[in-house]
Amino acid sequence: MRWTNQDKIYVIVNAKAGLGSGTSRFVRKILGLSDREDMTHAELLARLKEELCAHAFDCQIAETASSGHGTELARQAVEQGYKAVIAVGGDGTINEVATGLKGTDVALGIIPFGTANLLAMEMGIPCAIKEACDVIRKGQTRRCDMGEIGGKNFVVMAGVGLDAYVVRSVTSTLKEQWGALSYVIQTVAGLCSYRLKPITVELPTGEKFSPYFIFIQNGRFYAGKYLMAPAASMQDGYLDMISVMRPNPADVMAYLLGQGKKHPAVRVDKITSCRLTDHHLFECDGDFAGEGSAEVKVIPNAIEIIC
Repeated sequence: MRWTNQDKIYVIVNAKAGLGSGTSRFVRKILGLSDREDMTHAELLARLKEELCAHAFDCQIAETASSGHGTELARQAVEQGYKAVIAVGGDGTINEVATGLKGTDVALGIIPFGTANLLAMEMGIPCAIKEACDVIRKGQTRRCDMGEIGGKNFVVMAGVGLDAYVVRSVTSTLKEQWGALSYVIQTVAGLCSYRLKPITVELPTGEKFSPYFIFIQNGRFYAGKYLMAPAASMQDGYLDMISVMRPNPADVMAYLLGQGKKHPAVRVDKITSCRLTDHHLFECDGDFAGEGSAEVKVIPNAIEIIC
């Protein structure tokens, strides 16, 4: 993608980016999370104007007002002829913007400013704002797949069961107070309060099996720099479904700490679709997405990503 002085970019900023106590660099390193610059929301907006709007772009900045607003803003940008839409925030914000751009030729740019920043990690996009803006200015793109579960889109991953239970329990207040540690706190709480039950999976072949944990990966990473699906590709037309067959959270931890190496309790399937026939919670890209039985499918070549 080549930029000209006439090109318009639309920047969508998570209104809560830069708020809260954040997480220390030491803790982020221990948790395997990417480092990012710490600054207030006002400082973030000033940096965006300096790095993007002052570099020959016709640039407009908008802030999200509520859940789902990023999708609405992205669709408006498509209708108004913007060449690219830049998402500033975490994977949840990026998910909303990507949903609004799905199936169009309008490119998605990423300035990672969230908790895990999995898509930025997947694409090799730096967390430093200036360097992320440099990636956008260079304009190289990749056409990537997305996934869908229960009618909700995901870019990097979806989780079913305990994973979604934990995500649902992390409130915005808790996240502002504790940052990334809020997920650790709620995971420990979830292990004490959540009743594990089998999740029935039906493949297009008719085969059925019942794991206790399911992670559906379009990308490789999960919860930071942990390789959940080392063989996954966002350009191969498949989703990698990681199924943990025993009701033991220690199996999940062992698989993650082993960086996705073969584990006796873990089954890996490359799928284009499947059906989850039981009533369960599910999350998409780190945000709670819904509950119930669900159809899962890949959406090939869904989005153009600047990387």
